[in-house]
Amino acid sequence: MSIALEVSVMSEIPSSPDDQGSTELLRAWLVDDSLECSILTDAFEDPATWGIVLADLVRHIGVAAEEQGQDAGATIAAIRQVFLNELDSLEAGEAAP
Repeated sequence: MSIALEVSVMSEIPSSPDDQGSTELLRAWLVDDSLECSILTDAFEDPATWGIVLADLVRHIGVAAEEQGQDAGATIAAIRQVFLNELDSLEAGEAAP
C-alpha cells in the first residue's frame, strides 16, 4: 500500500472521551506504508460485534467522503469490495501485510 499523506492530528470526538460511557476501541496509524493498530480486543464478549463496529466505521467514512463532495455510496461500495477481497485472502491463508 503506497499512500502519500501529510502527518496530521485528527479532530477530537464530538463527545468527551472522559464521559462515563466512553471506551476507546482502537487507534490506527499508517507507518512507512504499513498499518499499525492499538486495539482493545476484549471490548466485546462476542467477537462478532467487531463486525458491527467495522460496518459503522465504514458508514462514518462514507459520511466524511460525502462531506468532501465525494459519492458516499461509491466510497462504501469500493471499501466493501476490497474488504471482502482481503478477508478472502486471510481465509485462504495468505499472510497479512
